[in-house]
Amino acid sequence: MNELTLDHMTFSPLGFGGSAIGNLYSPVSEEVAHAAIRTAVDLGIRYFDTAPHYGFGLSEKRLGEALEGLDPRQELVISTKVGRKLERVSRADLDLTMPRQGFVTPEPYQSEFDYSYDCTLRTYESSLRRLRRKRIDILLVHDLGRLTHGEDHPRFLAEFLGVQATTTMAVLLSMSWLVLPRSSPFVMRTMCR
Repeated sequence: MNELTLDHMTFSPLGFGGSAIGNLYSPVSEEVAHAAIRTAVDLGIRYFDTAPHYGFGLSEKRLGEALEGLDPRQELVISTKVGRKLERVSRADLDLTMPRQGFVTPEPYQSEFDYSYDCTLRTYESSLRRLRRKRIDILLVHDLGRLTHGEDHPRFLAEFLGVQATTTMAVLLSMSWLVLPRSSPFVMRTMCR
């Protein structure tokens, strides 16, 4: 494996945010989604961000389909997220014309917060399949913060870090700093094959 350096040479000045191609607030056709991705690549965009939450997998699927032909050597920089698991729901229970968690999508899933180690690995592996990639360059943690979780934030962060939430941890987090040892499994270096 070779290291991929993430700097101004690998990033474009602008990136492509994938929430809209996941049908955020209103449906977007496959053709329009693929045309938007193609246009971004044609204009020199080299960084694409998505998440399983965006359309409950739809954004990742569309990005993967489009980039398979546009970026066969997988040179573009891709980021996605962990921290939400997709749970299958019955189509009979869904009104696919109405937004669910902000997305109007045909995908039969809902997302739930789950920052556990097992869910993080499953989410990463599922994202690789949907994105049709050998690697994901940047893996972000989705909505892990006090703004989303309020007073439960220390518990969710502890779940992600795989540690026991303590009063000391809550105090440190309220001071907005946390230092991880280099050996922590959550201090990852981006690698490519």
